[in-house]
Amino acid sequence: MARKTLEEKMKTPAQNQFRADLRFRRQFDRELEREIDRFRLETPKVFKNASRDQKPRTILAEGDSWCRYLVGFAVPWHLEKLDKRNRVMNVGSPGDTASEMLTGKKARRLKRDIRRGPGRNRKFDVIYFSGGGNDLLGDGRFSTFLNDYEQGMTASQVINARMLNKALDMIEGYYENLIGLRDEHSPQSKIYINAYDFAQASNKGVCGKGPWLWPHLDDAGVPDTLHEAVVAEFLRRFKRKLVRMANRLGNNDIVVIGTQGTLDPADWDNEIHPSKGGFRKIAEVFQAQLALDFP
Repeated sequence: MARKTLEEKMKTPAQNQFRADLRFRRQFDRELEREIDRFRLETPKVFKNASRDQKPRTILAEGDSWCRYLVGFAVPWHLEKLDKRNRVMNVGSPGDTASEMLTGKKARRLKRDIRRGPGRNRKFDVIYFSGGGNDLLGDGRFSTFLNDYEQGMTASQVINARMLNKALDMIEGYYENLIGLRDEHSPQSKIYINAYDFAQASNKGVCGKGPWLWPHLDDAGVPDTLHEAVVAEFLRRFKRKLVRMANRLGNNDIVVIGTQGTLDPADWDNEIHPSKGGFRKIAEVFQAQLALDFP
């Protein structure tokens, strides 16, 4: 048998990884469809058996790993544990960007889910959306938004405002697609937007992914003592963009949930994902808004 060429040997790991990723995605999609089918089968029974003062709150959750975290329990899972009235149909997928979720095939699926609602002649009370983090941090993009550090720079000066503003404008456009889908197919649904929390530049990744922050701060020469402030300012600008959009397009029916500042350093599992207890703390902030809007 002829020996493999060096080129063939180099291709093999990539091909194997591609096949593994494809198998995972197919299995993930099958399990997600089964989960959705269970939700649609069970929800009418829940409404039928609920007392008048225990009417279920139905939530459509779409998003990234803060919606579905494969190595732990993200926000939607905790919402159902915090209050038995919360019924969540979670269609989120870790690693997704806002651009993926709100354009093309995934946007068409989301349109279908919003239009169908949780059951016959019903619409979702809330559309929970978590997106934008991977657009800004995935594939090493965080470096794009950093200026090279010079002595005496503030956290704000480290951030490349021109590049970040361009990226935030694009993300805002994707969010407008979400709002348009809601307005057309389920105008009575509130939109809850996840603004994340102040991520930790700990140089710690997960499952071969990351780290997303520390290497780029280090490459830009940013002192360790300034890392926390740079990341916090970066995320504050993300939230401010979302709040301005919500104020411009919403009528108290688009809520940017005030999660920033909720977590302590010990509540993080890695640079950008909370621990199970950390996700629960974030979910409690969402739950407080649910209790306010749907008492």
